[in-house]
Formats: sequence, structure tokens, C-alpha cells
Amino acid sequence: MAFHRGHVGVKFKQFAGLVHVARNLSIEILPKLDSQKSGNDVLAHMVSYTARTPSVLGAIGQVSRFDSMEETLIGMTVAEILKQLSQGLHRDFHTVKADLPSLRGQVHHAGQVARYGSRRDRFVQQVLSPSFDTPINRTILAGLREMMKIVSSQRLKAKIRSGLETLKDAEVGIFMPSDRLVVFNRLTQRWQHGYQLSLQWLDHIRPGLRIGVDALGPTMLFDMNKLFESYVGQCLRNSLGDIVHEQQSEHYLFSNADGRSVGLLRPDFLIDGNFNRAVVETKWKVAPSETASFYQPGDLRQVFAYAKVLGVSNVFLVYPTMSDDVLAEIFTSNTDPSINLTSLTLPIIPSGNDGREKFIAALISSIA
Repeated sequence: MAFHRGHVGVKFKQFAGLVHVARNLSIEILPKLDSQKSGNDVLAHMVSYTARTPSVLGAIGQVSRFDSMEETLIGMTVAEILKQLSQGLHRDFHTVKADLPSLRGQVHHAGQVARYGSRRDRFVQQVLSPSFDTPINRTILAGLREMMKIVSSQRLKAKIRSGLETLKDAEVGIFMPSDRLVVFNRLTQRWQHGYQLSLQWLDHIRPGLRIGVDALGPTMLFDMNKLFESYVGQCLRNSLGDIVHEQQSEHYLFSNADGRSVGLLRPDFLIDGNFNRAVVETKWKVAPSETASFYQPGDLRQVFAYAKVLGVSNVFLVYPTMSDDVLAEIFTSNTDPSINLTSLTLPIIPSGNDGREKFIAALISSIA
């Protein structure tokens, strides 16, 4: 697992999960990473907890020195295929969540499925089912698994054809008699768009692959700042309800005589209930309390400005942690009136329910 400035990519080693992949991005490796708390499990948990698919920022970064293909790239590629399929071919499906470690896709519908009758229900069960065990899905996954073994365009064609040959006797009736021809029958036409999309993905990520000690491979970047912010917001709303307000502010740092204002303040969350108001700011980086390192001056100035302009006496910096424990550090500003700054860690691991409860308890006790 890796926390760094804004993005997370995919590393293909079994123990690593998520790591930086793009040039010119600083990175801090999170300590205490082990096989039971892999980046894949964490990302899948965060997506599931927030009910949001993370935004794909790009697929142009590169990873060096990998030994084998990790499931994350396959899982998120399939998730993106399903998302585009649901938005294009069947618009009544609106949210796609990917269970990455087991390569499962799950689509939640908007209540309009019944309108299309049993045929649409069969589509959901057969193509987008949690089991993800249909001939078409197996083909997509097989092609993606073979992606990292490609050494030439001829090898690519052979691998795709080899994967499709297993479908000749399948109930969906798809077969590939030549390099360039895929035949769909009347029962499987509705899957054609997603199938072609998967082949486009295969073709798109083919260039530049090679095998060796210093091999390079493509990767995908996800906006982990936004995902962690959503994760914290979901945790706050689950416990505190509608007193949690997201990025709502009409306050500015400076104004002039002409009525022009600059420096709009938009904290991630403003808690405004029956007790003291507080600002919560999320940071996708290693918590200084875990590494005994310095707090970033920019982060401190940011929450100080929020406190002064918004008139709150309690501000929080929230960091992710792979531990079950919640670490808290409390500081008081050397100002009059004083401002209380609390640094909190929030567990992002699947087994972190107790940690999330401790996080909320620590936050409330600091505000009250």
C-alpha cells in the first residue's frame, strides 16, 4: 500500500497491492504491510464501503520489476468495462462496484429492471452476476490475464483466439472461426458492445509490454484523495447523520473595497450540531503520528485558516491507517482564543469496524 500525492496506482507483486507508478510523484510507503492487509483488499473495501467506483485518472503510468500479474489491474479493468457497459447499453444500472481480490463484479440497479421482464433479469444474472462465471466473462478475464504475456501482435491474436476457442460449445453460442471474425447469435447480441469494449482494452494496453527483470507494464491511476474523502464522509454520516456538511462554505480569506473576494474556504467536512462546531480535513498520506515525522506546514496553515475564518475552535486532520488502532495527537494553538487541532487516524482495512467506532468516539470527545 502506498500513500502519496493524490493518486494510487497498481503494483503487480503479490504482497504489495497499491503503489506509485507515475514519474515525478513523491511517495511514502505505508509501514506494517503484510499479506493479510494487501492493497487489493483495502481498495475493494473502500469502494464497497462508500458504494462508489473510484475514478480512473489514466493508464499511462509504468511499473518496473514485476514478476506476475496482480488481480487489481484485471479487476479494475473489468469494473471499468462493466461501468461503461451499464452506462451505454443498459442505462438503468447506475453503480458498479468491484470486488477486486476475487474478480467479481456487482451491479446495483435503479429499480427499473422489472420493467424489462425476465429477459433483462437473465442478463443481470448471467452477465453481471457476483459469481462472474459466464463464458463471456471468462473470456474477458482470460484475455486480460494473458495480457502481460504478450510479446508480439501475433502472440496477441493467438492468445485471444485461444481464449475464445473454449466458447465453441458454450450455451451462449459465441465462437471465433478466424482472427478477425467473432459471431454473435440472436441470444447473445446484447453482449456484443461489452465484448468489443473488452477487446479494445486489450488492444489499447498492448504496446510496450515485455518480459524480463526490468520489464515495464502499464497501470491505472485512481483518485485516492477523493475515495478516502468519501470514505471518511461515509463514516461520519453513518454515526453523526445530517449534522455533517460536505465542502459547504461561503467564506473567503480576503476581500477588498470593491467587493471582490478571493480564497474561498471549502473544508472537506463541517460538523455543525448541538455541540461545538468543528472542521474535518482528510489527508491521503501517512499519518505523522505513526512515523513520528513532522506535520506538513501547508496542512497546518490550511486548518488554521479554516478555524479563524469559520469561527470554529476544533479542527481535525484525518489520515488513513492500515492498523486496527486509532492514533490521536492533540495540539493547542499559541493564539488567543486558542484553537484545538486533533490528528486522528482512521482504519481503512476491511476488519476495521472497531477502529471506525473508536475514531468517531475520539472525534466526539474532542469536540464536546
